[in-house]
Amino acid sequence: MTHIPVTPPEQASGELKTLYDKYSATTGTEMPSVLRLLGLHPRALRAVSRMSAAVSYGGSTLGRRREEMLSTFVSAANACDY
Repeated sequence: MTHIPVTPPEQASGELKTLYDKYSATTGTEMPSVLRLLGLHPRALRAVSRMSAAVSYGGSTLGRRREEMLSTFVSAANACDY
């Protein structure tokens, strides 16, 4: 399996730290590893984070609990490790 190094939140600085902090403040959770992969390109991370916020974490009429259940179901159906 290929390993792509990611910057953990406690080691982030500059724009990346700002993005990590904003994500945590908005969602109440630490940024998931799958999004941290984009930390190598903060501009892409910013765009994906905005899209994610627009369709999840209360961005839909489903509510946070249903969104999380659907996300978990889809991840399991896809055999996703995240």
